[in-house]
Amino acid sequence: MSLRDALNEILGNYEFARHANNKTNPLPMLRELKDEVHNIIHDDFPDMLIQHPAPHITHRFPCQAWITVLHPDITESPKKGCYVAYLIASYKPSNVILCFMSAVNEVEIQVEDDHDAIVHELHKRSQEISRSAEKMIRRADATGFLKIDNYVGFLHGNTIRDHGNTRALYYEKAIAFGKSYGNILPEEEVLINDLKTITNLYARMVGLGIVPIG
Repeated sequence: MSLRDALNEILGNYEFARHANNKTNPLPMLRELKDEVHNIIHDDFPDMLIQHPAPHITHRFPCQAWITVLHPDITESPKKGCYVAYLIASYKPSNVILCFMSAVNEVEIQVEDDHDAIVHELHKRSQEISRSAEKMIRRADATGFLKIDNYVGFLHGNTIRDHGNTRALYYEKAIAFGKSYGNILPEEEVLINDLKTITNLYARMVGLGIVPIG
């Protein structure tokens, strides 16, 4: 299975499979995507941790599928810090987003579930990280260390569409930068290059100490 196939499998089947009254289970398709991500980035980033959601106590999976790539020097849980993530909305309008984002759970705890404060803090963190990333890339590009053309799409990409619920809004505000594919994915080569590019950017940001530690 390719990365594109794994993402399309979730786009087409996760929403149906996640409901407790169905006999199907979304866990195998999440594991397939996790394995594909691991295979693509492991040689260059062997220490990165890759995680996917597990069912809640009620055996229900979250309404939005996700896979996270975590730098162990920053966080070992998607509930803390910042990380690379695929956010996959299999409900309508369906969408796949590759992004760099802050942990929503961490902010919810810090501001004690005050909705307006959560939105404000997530947006503030996202803007700070985005500005730092852009400065780092532009500085490096001047010396030929990084080529800014490889990263511009991430710095000015689209965010997730609101599904009419609070969690979707929080995820939207948590995204510092990202790339929205919609529900028609590009070729495998593009997907692989995008994943490697944003993971490389994440690693360089960690190395320069401009990523908050969870």
